[in-house]
Amino acid sequence: MVKRVMVLAICIITGMPVFVYAQKKASEKKTVVAESKILAEVNGKKVYLEDFNKKWQRIPQQYKYNLTQEKFLDNIVQTELLAQEALKQGADKEKTYKQKLEDLKVELLASAFLEKEMDKKTQTTEEEIAQYYKEHKNEYSVPEEVNARHILIKTELDPKAEPDVKATANAKAEAEAKAILKQLKEEKADFIELAKSKSQDPGSAQNGGSLGSFSRGQMIKEFDDIAFALKEGEISDVVKTDFGYHIIKVDSKSPAREKELAEVKEQIVQAVENQKRYKIFDELITKLTQKGKITKNVELLNK
Repeated sequence: MVKRVMVLAICIITGMPVFVYAQKKASEKKTVVAESKILAEVNGKKVYLEDFNKKWQRIPQQYKYNLTQEKFLDNIVQTELLAQEALKQGADKEKTYKQKLEDLKVELLASAFLEKEMDKKTQTTEEEIAQYYKEHKNEYSVPEEVNARHILIKTELDPKAEPDVKATANAKAEAEAKAILKQLKEEKADFIELAKSKSQDPGSAQNGGSLGSFSRGQMIKEFDDIAFALKEGEISDVVKTDFGYHIIKVDSKSPAREKELAEVKEQIVQAVENQKRYKIFDELITKLTQKGKITKNVELLNK
């Protein structure tokens, strides 16, 4: 029970949704505005757009990257289906259900109280957003990036191989890489086509050697140094790393920058509101604990 209350409190503080099913009182049903748009209907039970939007707005932005509104609606529909089937089978008459319902009443009361207190005090002003952005600017910086391709000719990687075997393999790989470089620089061959046919990097060859965008430190140092030194459209000489011999081409470069306030405003609003929610929660619990009469027999706990 304690664990569930704490989870509930955290959900309320962070704004995460709490998926519970509870039958509404008849008086509550009357409050539904007749002209509300019906987003879905599950065996006669209506899901109103207005209610859905309220639930959706409570989900923190960072959790929405892997959750679409359609998936969220599916979750609501699935929960309703399960609840309706449970009622058909008389689950609400079972002793375990009644005990859970009593537990849930306590949690819902706590939830309603916390929500009311927090809604009054968590509104975020433009001044607060600007101040937070100013104080946390370094958290919204984007490092310098390059978008590059490469052609890789592998060398002998078996540590147990004899030195002369390694030397022969390396010389052969280097010669092959230099021949490809000659095709690129002197014969003006197409880099993408050569990467597809010659590169021995299975992860990028089929995409014309594309490695996508990366910042400093994401690649092996020898590769990194050359890639960031090249100009847009420039092709490197043969570059030796532990993986073999590379030929690198930089498609584009993006300088380091700080994200503008407009780009991160939603994140900041969420961060500021969460700070306020934690503070309100701590203050409420401290106040109520001091006023309340609480006894705990911790020796009864399993240790």
